[in-house]
Amino acid sequence: HAHKITKAQGKIDWHQSAASIERQIRALNPWPMSSCQIGDLSLRIWDAKVVPLEKSAKIPGTVMAFHEDCPVISTGDGTGLCLLIG
Repeated sequence: HAHKITKAQGKIDWHQSAASIERQIRALNPWPMSSCQIGDLSLRIWDAKVVPLEKSAKIPGTVMAFHEDCPVISTGDGTGLCLLIG
């Protein structure tokens, strides 16, 4: 038996590696969905892919660029995560 999945498990911790966050997003789609807070926006994340960053961010969770019309967020391992949001 496995423990019940809760919405709280969907909150993204940007200090993790990009690959780990990408797996979390896939595992929690379609329910309870992964989510994050960027500024005043609360976002639900549908899909993501790991992309290289041209420059490293000092703070994980920073919007670094846009790739194929999706925001690229810095992660704890210095790589970026391109997010499909909804």
